[in-house]
Amino acid sequence: MKTTLDDRQVPSRCWYYLLDWNQQDDWKTIFEVEPDGGGKLHLLTYDKFWELWDIATKQESKSK
Repeated sequence: MKTTLDDRQVPSRCWYYLLDWNQQDDWKTIFEVEPDGGGKLHLLTYDKFWELWDIATKQESKSK
């Protein structure tokens, strides 16, 4: 498990998926979700993490 900024846990598999996806996305969406987070997952709150997860998985499913 990984920990978000607000000290809540998220599954490591989701965390690493988003790390990979952010790199493919050139970190654009994470800056839209949390402009003050510097593009870092550990600076997202739990809710922002899952907001980014929803965006990433929807975009990925559309691209297949």
